[in-house]
Amino acid sequence: MAIFETKSDVESNGEKKDVARGYVGADGVHQEDFEAGTSTYAKLQRLAGKFGVEQRGIERVPEDERTDDAIMNVGTMWCSANMVVSSFAIGVLAIPVFSLGFADTALTIVFINFLGVLPVCFFSTFGPKFGLRQMVLSRYWYGYYVVKLVAVFNILACLGWSAVNSIVGAQLFNAVNHDMPGWAGIIIIALSTLVICTFGYRIVHTYERFSWIPCFIIFLIVLGVFAHSGNFNNMLPLNTGPSEAGSVLSFAASVFGFATGWTSYAADYTCYYPPSTSRMRVFLVTFSGLFLTLCFTELLGAAVMTASVNDPTFSAAY
Repeated sequence: MAIFETKSDVESNGEKKDVARGYVGADGVHQEDFEAGTSTYAKLQRLAGKFGVEQRGIERVPEDERTDDAIMNVGTMWCSANMVVSSFAIGVLAIPVFSLGFADTALTIVFINFLGVLPVCFFSTFGPKFGLRQMVLSRYWYGYYVVKLVAVFNILACLGWSAVNSIVGAQLFNAVNHDMPGWAGIIIIALSTLVICTFGYRIVHTYERFSWIPCFIIFLIVLGVFAHSGNFNNMLPLNTGPSEAGSVLSFAASVFGFATGWTSYAADYTCYYPPSTSRMRVFLVTFSGLFLTLCFTELLGAAVMTASVNDPTFSAAY
């Protein structure tokens, strides 16, 4: 593949190649131009660009394309990703599975989430600096070959996460409309997710900027209805000893795994920000979007589950 000195050279010579053209960007780093030339590939790339589809895969985003300055989108993206039933369910597990009371559950949720989101916040700051996706960025820590194993684990985790979300979402559809079978709900959710993901970075950020709002309203309704019901039970004992320690650590592992599991995507959502973007600002915005949302949804889940101890209706629903 030829390497040209400027991007304009690529555009003027692009008809000679049917693949992405190489050139040296203003930052002195070899880049790829996806729209140069008259090949079918180049035409499809230009068409995709007109519809706002992200044209890059794992390639480095050159500095002249890192123009996103809406830093708050990082916070709303993580807020939307965690303002979901799955994080609510993590809090629910504390009482029936790990036999904890609300007080020790609340303390575990707050402190463990604080620790769990730190790696995500830290690695998010590398996106603007290097313009690389997290898995590609991880090559510099693991090496070219070992990171492939990490990527495989990440793929398996993504499949599991997608399966859980699709099934839980389908169950919610069925709860609202009993005539809708589970498989139909799964197909609707899977296709909706596919459409959004096909467009990539820009559309994902646009969608996530607002998608947390209806979810937040729903959780507020749940909070209001539950508080009005008077079923909250704060009298569950705060135990001590090895049994309590084991229960707390087990629940803490679930909370930590859920929070820090986002690390493998951290830089993916910040790689289009300029290199001059404040690392501290990226860190704090990411922290706010993750920590506040996780604590809110998990604490609400734990609070609602306290009612299952004395109320057979809640116990039967669980």
